[in-house]
Amino acid sequence: ELTDHGTWIISGKPEGQASPSGKTSGVSVALTKEQEASNSNSRLSIRILARAVDAEKVTGRSAYSTNEVGNSNWRQFEFGPEYSEVAYGYVVPPMDKGQGDFIGILPNGTLEVAAIGIDNKERLPAPAPAAPAPAEASPE
Repeated sequence: ELTDHGTWIISGKPEGQASPSGKTSGVSVALTKEQEASNSNSRLSIRILARAVDAEKVTGRSAYSTNEVGNSNWRQFEFGPEYSEVAYGYVVPPMDKGQGDFIGILPNGTLEVAAIGIDNKERLPAPAPAAPAPAEASPE
């Protein structure tokens, strides 16, 4: 739900085994193709600015998913009634085909989310090319 002052109200109650991969369980925010390419092979800091709604605290989890070459796994968070920021790091592997990156948020209660940010901390060196396969000996 989008509020009148431009924040999002999200709520949930995790049940069972929630997936941090693909489009993630919970609320998923899809990144643009440009963001996906920019984040590929980089060290990131993912930030969430939010507050608990109608509770002293709301716990939950967040994950960065490449939907292709890995994910950050779930990272725990806790928000109180005042806005605060939580952050976690993730080294994004080099993208292969680019099937869409997502940030998933899975709260155990109701949150008012004001912002989700990604800081590209460091572009990593390009991976070394794969070594050629050894030549097969021809039968004599």
